[in-house]
Amino acid sequence: MHEATVSRPAWEKVYLAVGDDAKQCELSLQWALSFIPPQMSLVLLHVNRSVTVIPYEVLGAPVKASMLKEEFVSNYSKNARNKIETSLRERLQNFKVQAKILIIDRHDVAPALLELVKKRKITTLIMGAKSRHDWKSKTAVALEKQADPSCNILYLHDGITIV
Repeated sequence: MHEATVSRPAWEKVYLAVGDDAKQCELSLQWALSFIPPQMSLVLLHVNRSVTVIPYEVLGAPVKASMLKEEFVSNYSKNARNKIETSLRERLQNFKVQAKILIIDRHDVAPALLELVKKRKITTLIMGAKSRHDWKSKTAVALEKQADPSCNILYLHDGITIV
């Protein structure tokens, strides 16, 4: 097993991309506590995907967002975003981690991350991988091909660095 420590100047920010999965978020934060020097700024990054379907629990059956009033979909999206932000704040508090939270509203994750890497000149991006063996998701492939080479991208699965 190989563990990577983030070794960048203290003034740089480390962006830790997290999804909706609470367990994976917690494992990523545990990794961050162990491998990111405390003097470096940490930014928890979440791409809040656009709502295309309102789930069964809300309306009694899944319904395409395009079939509903824009105001309803907008309120649903705001509530989902607030839920994510609250969840991330709670996890930071539970782990006693100082970090900023950045939530981006976009439909596609890869273009959102690529734009952010370019716009903010991100040099360290850490993101999750679904599997240790087949971890090259579409997002990972797009980032490796298109992200600025100065951006060091690390992948985590269950809190362990994949190399």
